Amino acid sequence: MSDDFNPYKEMIFDDITRVEVPVTIWKKKYILVEASEEAHCKWRNFQIAQAKISRTGKVEGIGNVADSEPLLVSLCLYYADENGRLPVNKDGDPSPKFLVPLQKIKAWPSRVVSPLFERLKKISKIDEVVEKQEVLISDDDTPETLEEKILKLKEKREELLQTDRDPQLQEDGDRWEGSDSDLGVIGRRISGEADPTRNSQYDTMDTLDSPVI
Repeated sequence: MSDDFNPYKEMIFDDITRVEVPVTIWKKKYILVEASEEAHCKWRNFQIAQAKISRTGKVEGIGNVADSEPLLVSLCLYYADENGRLPVNKDGDPSPKFLVPLQKIKAWPSRVVSPLFERLKKISKIDEVVEKQEVLISDDDTPETLEEKILKLKEKREELLQTDRDPQLQEDGDRWEGSDSDLGVIGRRISGEADPTRNSQYDTMDTLDSPVI
């Protein structure tokens, strides 16, 4: 925070005119509209819902995040009217009944949908909020990949222990939310030992249910 920051300074938005981009697909006219906050929230909630959560509550990966691209486009792409303009309601807002259905957008080639998605992110000044994270332990792991993960965990553990010993580093560093048991779990997977804390009913990764679109 800068020294001259004033929390009471008036916030002024002189222009909230939405960005509208004319689009032609197979000689048919459409209008791509800057994402409203409602559209942004629906898209963001969908992305977050794809997160795969472990029994300990940690994000271990993501699910069908690719579906978020056509979803966002479907929330912001409208059929143009007979004059090639954006159909609006009595309040001047885009009329939702002219939105292009999600299933229609998913039937288009990726070479059409992907550029629409990228343009939409730019004009709306938004970006993806769910990024793929490294899975701590996966069924695709080999002894070699697990050894690499153990090494990384040990290095991180030592770094955080050093932070705890140094008050100055403690102020600036990030705290590790894991525990020593994380190393033990991976070590047992490599050696083939049973994990006494693991219940067979949880052998598959738990996930959050995806919303119905």
